[in-house]
Amino acid sequence: MMTPARLAAPRAVRPLRRALIPTMLALGMVGLFAAPAQAEDGQGFTLHEALAYMPASMLDSPTPPFAVFVNVQAALALGRASGQTKALTTRMRAGLPLRAVAALEAGDAARWQQATGLPPNAVQYLAGFGKPATMTTIWGLGSSDRVEQFMQHLPARGFEPIAASGLSRAVANGQPLVLDLSRREAANPWLGARGQTSIAAPLPTAVVQTGAPQAAATLQQIAPERSLAEHEAIRPALEALQSAVQDGAQIVQAVVVAPPAAAPLTPAARAALRGHAPAPVSEVQVPAYTGAIVADVQTNGQPAVGIALTYDDCVAATAAGDTLARAWQAADPAGSAPRADGQPQAQATTTVQVTTHPSSAGACAVLARLGSATQDGVTNPVFDGLLARLQEQDLPLLRIGTGPNQSTGVAAIAPSTAR
Repeated sequence: MMTPARLAAPRAVRPLRRALIPTMLALGMVGLFAAPAQAEDGQGFTLHEALAYMPASMLDSPTPPFAVFVNVQAALALGRASGQTKALTTRMRAGLPLRAVAALEAGDAARWQQATGLPPNAVQYLAGFGKPATMTTIWGLGSSDRVEQFMQHLPARGFEPIAASGLSRAVANGQPLVLDLSRREAANPWLGARGQTSIAAPLPTAVVQTGAPQAAATLQQIAPERSLAEHEAIRPALEALQSAVQDGAQIVQAVVVAPPAAAPLTPAARAALRGHAPAPVSEVQVPAYTGAIVADVQTNGQPAVGIALTYDDCVAATAAGDTLARAWQAADPAGSAPRADGQPQAQATTTVQVTTHPSSAGACAVLARLGSATQDGVTNPVFDGLLARLQEQDLPLLRIGTGPNQSTGVAAIAPSTAR
């Protein structure tokens, strides 16, 4: 059973005490993360709230599951700005493994509202982790009152109370972990394209959707210090991205990357990274990082990408920033979606900052900012290209080590076709 202490809302990110070492590596796009019309402030950092509901223990696996985040209200606003009726999920590509996002893509806002009891723009964010068959989704609603209202809609949509050890006030629309193809509704987040049972349970400012009672119970009982947001491999990267938000940017979607254990760099490669010997980008990749967040950012009416990597020390972080910038400038290694003539859609510029974590001794996060000017200001081809390469476990920008046989350093992300 939950204790009141465990129901406390996720903590806001502490104010940053930053040691910034900016390295300007390309010219253009002054004020890369300048303020948009509406921006999150430090106390309303929804990416932090979402990760605060996820267990840090998910990174203990030799092959950690990915975690994804979609700022629904920001993404919907950008989709509507495109003027295309089927463009609501244009900036939700990272969230397509989540049934709630896949349902919106398969149908429309009206069908989604009929199935869920609330319009899409009433949801602040959607986030989740796990493999497609056991995906856990967090519906961020912003307040306990909205959570109560949402839960009250569910009995009229086929949900009944379900009891399980450690689970409080949960409801389900069938037997746990059951697929029933006769009930499949691609545009219904609660059933999806495979007719899979959903369990819904309240959190302080969100609702968790999953297929297994124990998974929902785990999220209800997470202590803040045991959350993914507070994990030593993720928190520095998260705070580096928060610095961008505090500067006025808006994170639209993001992917949390936890590299598998990587072989240590050879002395020659490490020396090259630290400036003692020249080494071409094709031979030297980023130093081994402990965690990373790749974010789709909207700023000043234009898309950008933020890549935040966590390191144990600032020497490695600085070297990683330099390597990221050189790799990006060498023939667009992110693999952004090309035009018909084979050239990249957007010319990116890169700035790098090293941010010192305020509480972990010596920990650093390097934030690489990749900016791209698009004609419509709505799509983000650079992030889409990065996401596609992540799905293929082949993103050169985040590859660890040297030579063609080293680890990619990237856990697999389920392709968007997985439901």
